[in-house]
Order: sequence, then C-alpha cells, then structure tokens
Amino acid sequence: MKKRILSALVLIPALILLVFLFKKIGLWAILLATALLGHRELFKLLVGTSPSFLIFLSSLPLIGALWGVWGFLFGSWTALFFASLYAFRIPSFEEASKRFSLFGFGILYLNLPLFYLLEISELPNGFLWLLVLTLSIWCGDTFALFVGKVFGRRPLAPRISPKKTLEGGLATFLGVGLGFVVLKVLLLPHISWGALTFIVLGVGFLSQVGDLSESLIKRASGVKDSGSLIPGHGGILDRMDSFIFASPFLYYFLKFS
Repeated sequence: MKKRILSALVLIPALILLVFLFKKIGLWAILLATALLGHRELFKLLVGTSPSFLIFLSSLPLIGALWGVWGFLFGSWTALFFASLYAFRIPSFEEASKRFSLFGFGILYLNLPLFYLLEISELPNGFLWLLVLTLSIWCGDTFALFVGKVFGRRPLAPRISPKKTLEGGLATFLGVGLGFVVLKVLLLPHISWGALTFIVLGVGFLSQVGDLSESLIKRASGVKDSGSLIPGHGGILDRMDSFIFASPFLYYFLKFS
C-alpha cells in the first residue's frame, strides 16, 4: 500500500504539470507513451512476446491522432496494412492469423479510448474534464480497494476477478462521485445536478467494466498484473483499464448534451 500511495504522489503531479506546461502536446506525449508501453504489455499477455516492430505499428494511430480524427484513421489503416505484410511472413497460418487478429484487437482496445481522451481536451473546458475524469477514476479505484478490503463480503465477478467485491464496486461510485462533485462546486457550477448524476453513474459503471475486461485478459494469461512498471499499481494496462469504456462515454456526453 505504501508503494501504491507513493507512486500516485509522484506520478499525478508530474503528469498534471506536463499537461499544464505543454497543453495538447504534453497530453499527446503522455498518451503516446501509454500506447507504446500498453501495447508492449498487451502483446506479452496475449502472444507471449512483444516485437518492437509491432509495438511501433500499434502506436501509429496515436501518432496520427495529433492531426485529428483523419490522422487517427490513417494511422490505423497504415498499421493494419504493414501488420498484414508482417503476418504474410509467418510460416504457420494459425500463428499468423492469431497474431494479426490480436494486433487488430489491440488497436481498437487500447488506441481508441486514448484517442477519445485527446478528443475530450478539444471540447470546452476539456482539460478540466480530463483532470476530473482521471482523478475521479483513481479516487473510485481507491475507495473500492479500501472498502473492499474492510467490508467486502460478496464477490462481484468471482470467475474473472475473485478479489473484487460488490461492496467495493458500490464504493467506486462514491469515489467517482466525489471527484465530479468537487468539479461542479469549484470549477463548473453551471453543470446541472441531473447531468452530473448521469455522468457519475456512467463513469462509475463503465470504469468497472473496463477493469473487468482487462482482468479477463490477465486471467486467461495466468498473471496477476499486466506488468510491474508502476510500483504498487502494476503495469500501464492496470492503470488504463478503467478508461477503456469511460472515456468514449464522457466524450459523447459532453459533445452532444
């Protein structure tokens, strides 16, 4: 637990400072680094190896995302094209098909939610929403961890993640709600309580679905954490999983509400 808290105290201010100083470029650099490291972990989990060439290809959509949605789409097309050429060279049809399928899955699974985080920053008060989304999700994870350890009795999804409890899952909503309420009171008072409640319920629920989806991959791979990059937290995927479905949800809510 000490490692977990110390890592958060070092990483959170550093990331906020980078975005504050360099705005979109700083955010893009963080997301690109996340894509590179995340794909490395994903390949290792799903294939057992992490070829540098495929890691670079998998991150091309995020490189293109700096130029908007068309850059993201072009980066995705380019990555799939060269991944096809790479797969043609693999002697085993079964292995080639498996790697190409997992490559395509990785582009969708990891790059798309990262792209939506970049898109949120382009919306009015976008960087504020990003900050609160990040802090709220981390706050929700912390609430779930402590409440689950102390009061957790009923398993939430025992086949996928035996240690997660229903009590911890409900506590996630409290943590997420705390972050968004602070945003409304201090920075965005014009947001209605009804809209805020909808956001909290959506982010609280979808962040847990994202968490469980990554737990499913780890369970199939027979590992506890996706990596050991962040002391006390595991790997990049262990920190990003809650954003997989929550970031697109928040983007579309803010875009069309």
